[in-house]
Amino acid sequence: MVSRIKVVNDVGELVSIFHAADTDVKRKLLIDLSTGWITLPKIEERYGIEGRRALHYLDKIKMTESQWVTGEGG
Repeated sequence: MVSRIKVVNDVGELVSIFHAADTDVKRKLLIDLSTGWITLPKIEERYGIEGRRALHYLDKIKMTESQWVTGEGG
């Protein structure tokens, strides 16, 4: 995966950056996502409902990329 940076244009955006890693789950999830693609079921298996919430937050502040994957059933 390509390393990316987040450009902060406003001081207010720093708050969301700080909150991106303010819990162990968010921090570990962010590290996992920065090293490769992980499916939502795998995130829920590793981190539970808190992992889903963390992913939603990271997506909301545009710290993640998403990719659609077709399942075995098509």
